[in-house]
Amino acid sequence: MRKPCHEMGDVTEIVERGVTRRLLRSLEAAMLVVVFVCVAIIGIKSRVGVHPDEPLHINSARYFEEHWLPPRADDAFVPYLDPAYGVSYALSVPPEAVYFIYGKVGAIVTTVGGDFSDGCRYGALLLFALLCGWLVVKRPEHPAHAFVILATPQVWYVFAYVNGDAFGMFASFWVVWQLGNPSAMGRRYIESACSRWGIVTLGLALAALALCKRNYVPFFMYALAYGTLISFRDRIRMQRWALALGVGALLAGSVLVFDEARNGFDKEGRALVLREAHAMQPWKQSSIDNGTAMNGLGLKQKGVPLLDVVGKPWNWAEGIYKTFLGVYGPMSIWFPPWEYVLRGLAFLTLALLALWGARSNPLSLAAALILGFGVIAAALNFAWTYDFQPQGRYIFAIIPIIALAWTHDTRPPKRLAWALLLAAFLLGYRSMLTLGIPELLGAHFV
Repeated sequence: MRKPCHEMGDVTEIVERGVTRRLLRSLEAAMLVVVFVCVAIIGIKSRVGVHPDEPLHINSARYFEEHWLPPRADDAFVPYLDPAYGVSYALSVPPEAVYFIYGKVGAIVTTVGGDFSDGCRYGALLLFALLCGWLVVKRPEHPAHAFVILATPQVWYVFAYVNGDAFGMFASFWVVWQLGNPSAMGRRYIESACSRWGIVTLGLALAALALCKRNYVPFFMYALAYGTLISFRDRIRMQRWALALGVGALLAGSVLVFDEARNGFDKEGRALVLREAHAMQPWKQSSIDNGTAMNGLGLKQKGVPLLDVVGKPWNWAEGIYKTFLGVYGPMSIWFPPWEYVLRGLAFLTLALLALWGARSNPLSLAAALILGFGVIAAALNFAWTYDFQPQGRYIFAIIPIIALAWTHDTRPPKRLAWALLLAAFLLGYRSMLTLGIPELLGAHFV
């Protein structure tokens, strides 16, 4: 007996959707494997020091080669300060967990005869391997999770050398996953408490994000708002969310309080004293405050108008745009203008698609827009009042903000989204293959 035509059509549609789903998952896995290979080549083969401020990051991690507790900002820490700047990322507030990771991986590598600096690089590659491996195994259908990694090659690049943003993006991804993925243990715990370990995994993700560099504070704030928005209409859900926050606060708070207690609850003040005493004159805090620091520091104090910083002659807006979309080495490996136009269009279209999909929750969308613009404003203020560095890494927090907002869209246009992600990937891959990898490995900087 023949099946009715409409039933045959339903079966055909189901088969087509299954084939499309498998193809998209295979495409995602292939892109992530290629991305990891590119990053690994740079991380393993490039010379230490050809990347921005890498020696300073390595020296900050070196403290944890032999220590387990956060450092005291006193004279005993002077050997770990940068001799020119008089600073160390190990003295950051809040303390950045990534330097503990780098230090301990580096220490393990030295015990088997390797170099500490290479060990720190392996720490960054390990974080990226965990992200890419997780996505390759899980292959989530929602494009928001892949967006965190594939939207711009600049994200890939920060995992290729020693810096603070690798852990920032790593922790941000896990928060997006735990809060924005209905099948994740953290989200399942909030929704139904059916995941026994959900409260722990969600609390750990939030704690890790709290122990990142300050650039990621806006995303941390958005994550708190997002979790509250998906919970506040139900008392039981709200209680579970509050318990997860409590676990995160206990974990991160213990580190924060202990770190401050070791420094007399004035860690920033003590770090400034060390900087003033040991930095070279152009980089002393007093020089910045008095408007006598080297060119690029304390522009506001020197009387430079904000509009001059945004546009000509300083061109912050152009710089932050291009470095967000990809620039390698000590901000010296640039690409033709047409590449930045195409990468910008790919990212902007993806961002608009994500925000349009998030419109079903106006409060979440409004929070995402406010905090997203807040990230950009904070980066501009830093460049104007402290150190003019139009580095796209300073606005990375907008990526997980957009991604988490996008997860509100339960039925995103997958073919369009993955086509745009593929375009972003191909443009990023081209940038690494044709110029990034050859220049970084050859260190031919202009």
